[in-house]
Amino acid sequence: MAVRAQFPEGGRGKGLTLRLDNGCQPTSKTFQDALRTLEITPEWTGYNSPKQNAHVKRVIGTLKADWLWIEARHL
Repeated sequence: MAVRAQFPEGGRGKGLTLRLDNGCQPTSKTFQDALRTLEITPEWTGYNSPKQNAHVKRVIGTLKADWLWIEARHL
């Protein structure tokens, strides 16, 4: 949904790269299949290298605090 929102005409052929940590979600087969389908190149951070993806962790933390946790309270 995020790719569609940012690239309504599609992300293929745009040379997109997504920086990922080595967690269970981005390393899953389903996620990797989706990246291939969307022609998004994964860029992996090193193990135990929090400085390489600190900005990503901050964005995810903000999304959780500002949206996910608020939505979960309404369930």
